[in-house]
Amino acid sequence: MSFSSTTLGNGLISTRNKEQVCLTFYIIIIGATLGAIAALARVGATQNAVSGAGGAAQGTDLAIDMLSIFGIAISILFFLLDLRNKRLVQYGELNLVHLEKAHIFPDNDQRVYYEGARRPLGLLKQEYFANSPGERNERGYYGKPRVISHSFLLPASFLVVIVLFIFLNWYL
Repeated sequence: MSFSSTTLGNGLISTRNKEQVCLTFYIIIIGATLGAIAALARVGATQNAVSGAGGAAQGTDLAIDMLSIFGIAISILFFLLDLRNKRLVQYGELNLVHLEKAHIFPDNDQRVYYEGARRPLGLLKQEYFANSPGERNERGYYGKPRVISHSFLLPASFLVVIVLFIFLNWYL
C-alpha cells in the first residue's frame, strides 16, 4: 500500500478520490441546506399570506438564520480542508523534486517523445517553465492557466456560497 492511499472497508481510496468524495459531500450538504431554506421561505410566505402579516414568520426566520450560519460554517470548514489538501500535495511535490534531482534525473536532461516532440520530463522542468513566463509558449510547458485551475475555482466557489448564504440570511 502506498502513502497516498488509505484503507476504507475492503477497498482503497486514493488521495484524488478522497478529494472528489469530499467535494461531493460538500455539494450534497450545501444543496440540502439551500433546499431547506427554500422550503422554510415558502412555509413562511404561506403563513404570512394566511395571517396577513408582513415579513417572514418568526419561527421560520430563526430557522433560516440558523441554516444560513450552518451553510457558512460548512463552507469555511471545507475551504480549510482544501487548504490542507493543497499543503499535503506541496509536501508530496517536494519529495518528488528531491527524488528527481538525486535519483531519477540526475543529469537534469531527460526528455520523452510525446505529441510529436521531445518534451522535458518531471516536476523540475515544470517549475522552470512556471518561473519563466517567456518560455510558457514552448511545447514542453504543460501548465494550465491560473484562472481555470482548481486552485482558483474551488476557493472562489466557497466564497460564492458564503456570499449566497449571507444574502439569504439578510434577504429572507
